[in-house]
Amino acid sequence: MTPIAGISDDLRLPRVGKIHLGEKKKGQKGEYPSQLPYFLVRERETTPAEAVAAFREVYGDEPTELRVVFPTDNPEDWNDQHWRCYGASWGLTCKGTGRQAQAKIDPDTNTWADKNSKTWEWRQLDRCGEGCERAQDGRCKPVMRLSFLLPDVPGLGIWQIDSSSTHSMRNINGMVHLAQQIMGGRIAFFPFILRRHQITVQPRDTKAKSVYVIDLRPDGPFTMGQARALMEGKAALPAGVLPEADEEEVPEDLFPEEAVEAEERVEPEESAPPEKPLITVGDFLNRCHEEFGLTGTAVLAALGISDSTSIRDFGKTYEQIKAMVAEGTIKVKGQKELPV
Repeated sequence: MTPIAGISDDLRLPRVGKIHLGEKKKGQKGEYPSQLPYFLVRERETTPAEAVAAFREVYGDEPTELRVVFPTDNPEDWNDQHWRCYGASWGLTCKGTGRQAQAKIDPDTNTWADKNSKTWEWRQLDRCGEGCERAQDGRCKPVMRLSFLLPDVPGLGIWQIDSSSTHSMRNINGMVHLAQQIMGGRIAFFPFILRRHQITVQPRDTKAKSVYVIDLRPDGPFTMGQARALMEGKAALPAGVLPEADEEEVPEDLFPEEAVEAEERVEPEESAPPEKPLITVGDFLNRCHEEFGLTGTAVLAALGISDSTSIRDFGKTYEQIKAMVAEGTIKVKGQKELPV
């Protein structure tokens, strides 16, 4: 039989399923994405029931470590990282590098195509990332699509994880680069452990908080020489063997429902409930203790007063204490950790 050029030689591995790092929860403003401390596999259009059963047979319901291998030596084949923005009407509406982007633009309005657009055309934008208004309101964010094989799970094919954590991206990029340097560019089928664990981060203009990230570790206490020796004679799969990416597929655990459905300005996560007014001295001192770990004596000493009767406006005085803590003029024993 004569092979058909472009078909018979187009070798593609199937995608077995997706592994999730979060789930949707319901809040006052609708559904919003929430992190999980473990890897989750659930039945979806992207993940059939038999793949879920095979995964859970090996790893159970809430694993925090997975044994993985990558199919090729080129990370660009299986570690796609771009800024991405989605809409309910036109799917992926913008994809960029942080400097430039390709966007679906409505020729009638000269802006991103939305639910009112009749048509669109691809155009290059010279702004992307944090300087773009769609990133500022949560509709666009960096997304990593990491693809790999699970050698211990029955069934041959590619598993995929989506993440918008820049900490996770840096973790993966750093280990992959180090492994390639040690093994002379070889990395295909080297055994790694993909971990899910908690770290404390300090976002700009807010308190420290705990988040869950993923990272890579070699599956074993390899020396550099042992790692190089392990890769000798191992063959990588050819480039282009991974399943063709579905660019229009929304990473459902990463984007608030409103950001995709409404195609309007939305908050990137559930808004915090408004703080209760500070009416009594008890309200004021309790807030200072809950937020900053300050005792009543420490608060009065910081204000330079001996008792609370001289305080006329507890709300304004609380803001004064808050500013003093931010400036470092009040020593705080420890920062309260924010929930994820």
